[in-house]
Amino acid sequence: MNIQAFANRYRLRLKRHEAGEPIISGKLGHIYEHGESTLGLMFMPDRPRLWPNARRKLDAAGFVIWQDGDEEGSALFDPTNTAQARLALRVVGIKRKRSLTPEQRAVRAAILDKARAARLAASAVS
Repeated sequence: MNIQAFANRYRLRLKRHEAGEPIISGKLGHIYEHGESTLGLMFMPDRPRLWPNARRKLDAAGFVIWQDGDEEGSALFDPTNTAQARLALRVVGIKRKRSLTPEQRAVRAAILDKARAARLAASAVS
């Protein structure tokens, strides 16, 4: 499974890294494509004590610790393993895209139309 299929399966947003590689960005790092059937998790927190705790969780779940620094590191996982994939999303702090029902879309569109009409009315007065 490549990173595009992984992103589609878990409703995630793909971004392009500085080098042009597709990544899935999160609060504490990102997920990248390490090989044909392997994804990597790059953990780069802003607080130094987070990596040792995350490393223990990842190691217990069967991740392969690829880089182990003092404050950051990376781990490899199988994207077809649901437990590993969900843990990777939780550890890196990745949020899923919302999936709205047609009724929810209609309500949000009505709210947006109302706001646009109010803004046009306010700009016409001034």
